[in-house]
Amino acid sequence: MTALGTVLLQAFCCLGLGAVVLRLLGILQNLSSIERWTWSFAVGFGVLGWILFYFGIAGWFQATPLILLLCAGATGLLFLMTGFQSIFNNLNSGSIDSISFLIFTAFIAVAVLDIFEGLSPPTDGDTLAYHFVHPKNFIEAGKLLFVPRGGDGAIPMIVHMTYITPLKLGGERALTLWVMLSGWAATALLYSIARRFMDSRWSLILALVFITTPAVIYGAGSGQVEVKIVMFVMIAATSITLALKTGLMRYAVLAGIAAGFFMGAKFLGLLFATACGLVIIAQRQGLKQGVIFSAAALIAGGQWYLWNYAHTGDPVFPVLFGFLKNFQYFYWDQDHAEAFNLIWVIEKSVPVNFFWFIAYPFIATFFGHAAMEAGRTGVGPYVALLLPFIFAAVWASRQRILKSTLLPLAAIFFIYYALWFFTGSSQRIRHLLPLYPLLLICVTAAALGWTGRSKYMLPLTSAVLLTLSLQLAGQFIFNINYAKHIFSGETKQAFLRKAVLNFTAVPWINKNLNTGDLLYTQERQLTYLFKIPVYYGHWALDAKIDTRPQATNAAKFLSELTSQKVTHLLSVGSIAGNKGSKKNTTGVRMWRALYKKGCLKLMKSFTGTSYGSRTIKLSKPIKTELHVFKIHYSKCQL
Repeated sequence: MTALGTVLLQAFCCLGLGAVVLRLLGILQNLSSIERWTWSFAVGFGVLGWILFYFGIAGWFQATPLILLLCAGATGLLFLMTGFQSIFNNLNSGSIDSISFLIFTAFIAVAVLDIFEGLSPPTDGDTLAYHFVHPKNFIEAGKLLFVPRGGDGAIPMIVHMTYITPLKLGGERALTLWVMLSGWAATALLYSIARRFMDSRWSLILALVFITTPAVIYGAGSGQVEVKIVMFVMIAATSITLALKTGLMRYAVLAGIAAGFFMGAKFLGLLFATACGLVIIAQRQGLKQGVIFSAAALIAGGQWYLWNYAHTGDPVFPVLFGFLKNFQYFYWDQDHAEAFNLIWVIEKSVPVNFFWFIAYPFIATFFGHAAMEAGRTGVGPYVALLLPFIFAAVWASRQRILKSTLLPLAAIFFIYYALWFFTGSSQRIRHLLPLYPLLLICVTAAALGWTGRSKYMLPLTSAVLLTLSLQLAGQFIFNINYAKHIFSGETKQAFLRKAVLNFTAVPWINKNLNTGDLLYTQERQLTYLFKIPVYYGHWALDAKIDTRPQATNAAKFLSELTSQKVTHLLSVGSIAGNKGSKKNTTGVRMWRALYKKGCLKLMKSFTGTSYGSRTIKLSKPIKTELHVFKIHYSKCQL
């Protein structure tokens, strides 16, 4: 199938599957015409990922079963055709004025820039390390595989499952176009839900603010899952508001399904489901709706935790190491548990206390620590600029807050943020991105409710214009390299050589090694790009081959490589090392000791390059040495 045809078929499948679920729940007919489409896609996106888990268990990751699945799901589109009205009629009931025209123009410009990214090879580090790697490996195996690596291996993958069909049926181009489309689907869903709280123009503005948010620009067109999870969050939160308002159990079921999809996409979904559950049980029929919500969430997202438990004894591998007696120690040990905990310490940029709980959003917005990644994956200045309006709105409506339709959304966001911060999770700000649209709706609706048509509307619109000006400029800068690639006609290799750290070694390895070899490397950003089997190792996340800084036994290192059937190594650094340094033979540098003892044969050396930023080249590239070794036993003196 062609890339575009694959993407369209999968989009129709998501729409159809979601429409069927909403129709069965008796919700579809209660939605506006645009909500029927945006809600259906969001729910169907999760349903497709849920189904593909079981396809993987059955070993059905082949073309024929996948095509049949997509075609069967697409038949649900019939439910959306009945009484269909043009989506554009819902954007503005009157003629398009100059402001609306400017908004549409900005959307078109952003769409064009995003298409440039969708037509270019993937370059994001996490995407190349595991987001696209897992689907690729599952396709090659024809089934779901357990990846015994903490943090990025044994993780919930309901979003990753949706990458399998485009990659298998349409290739890499279909996959990059699919992740781009799913980012836009989240934006369309935000617009449709915002219409419940504000007019069409402000809903469009809010959608534009969201899609040009730095974290969205960074992650929407890549394999990163946060922007895709936005769809689950919006459906769950809105369903909870409807469940509280109507008392109907159908909305509690839908909220549980969507929250379960978040659980099945990321471990942080457990915190989100908890936040939603607390909001539900805080009302009159809370216990009954809470039970239904919990059951639906477990059915929709619990399978990944059972998958981990079946292989390790730990449903959230390796977080519960030391607490569970039936833990499979083949995959983990105490040394790596301590190394794993060290990563969380490194990723905590501020202390976990009440003061920093309040201060974190401001620090992350204006003075972001490197560990927060707020510079490239932040949320922009919009909420900060609206703070005066928010405080005024809260004070003016302080006696009506408990009856506000915004309260459930605000409560879910606040509880999630508190759980996220005080449980000691990684303090990367993009982990808050899935719930950012809830905050956007709350602060914008509150600000509009207070300003109305008063003299304060001008400062409010000025804040919006400043935000959009900065974010659109950032969007252009981020996508300029993709545009250059498309229009210059440069080859894929030339583009990746400039955009991916140490890509230099990849072409030679793909040409000179074959599928019977197994390459060990810690160059995570290269993993997806290899056409041969790869063992990606990590000093803290992988216990099968120990490369912690404390690991100095080269003979043990060689034994572990052999036990995993590794044939070649890709190593970084000088072969001679730095004289006088005790670190030359520790951790992954133990390859030097093996080379000196004749256990490794040098096959090829390369000069790699890296930049501080792949978007803006403000400094000279940093040169690195790369070496490909073959394990050589005949002359090994160990």
